[in-house]
Amino acid sequence: MLQPDWADLRGTLGGSEDYASRTLAQIERIIIHHVGPPGGNRDYSAREIADYHVKSLKWPGIGYHFLAHPDGRLDYVGDILTVRYHAGLLNPSSVGVCLAGDFSVEEPTAAQLATVRALCSWLPVEIGRVLPVVGHRDVSHLTGYGFTECPGDTWPQWKSQVA
Repeated sequence: MLQPDWADLRGTLGGSEDYASRTLAQIERIIIHHVGPPGGNRDYSAREIADYHVKSLKWPGIGYHFLAHPDGRLDYVGDILTVRYHAGLLNPSSVGVCLAGDFSVEEPTAAQLATVRALCSWLPVEIGRVLPVVGHRDVSHLTGYGFTECPGDTWPQWKSQVA
């Protein structure tokens, strides 16, 4: 059951939403991402990200499952029973959690970290087992796309706050 203060935006962001389905048993990990221009920690709406994914990348919808904002708001943007495009070859077995902002230099806000920590505690209960929480960069060698710095160079400093 979704937390009452989390916004459920599934199916409202445009695109065909023609993503493949999966079962909860197929989910093996939570992958943390960030989005934003280098050095910029501005908030992004789910609509802005979805528009980019659909119009520029030609994906069927937003590529993540959840989006955490700097003020602590959380958007549920893609059903966890769908295979979203966020980590290449790991898409079928991963839940994509994106934090709005660039964390190459600065860490996420305390509110953002608290929200993602709550989400990473809630997901295993919903899925029925403990899931590792990894940064996109931690598994980039498995994605088929090569190295990425996502979710930023500060990830080692705040990883333990969400995992």
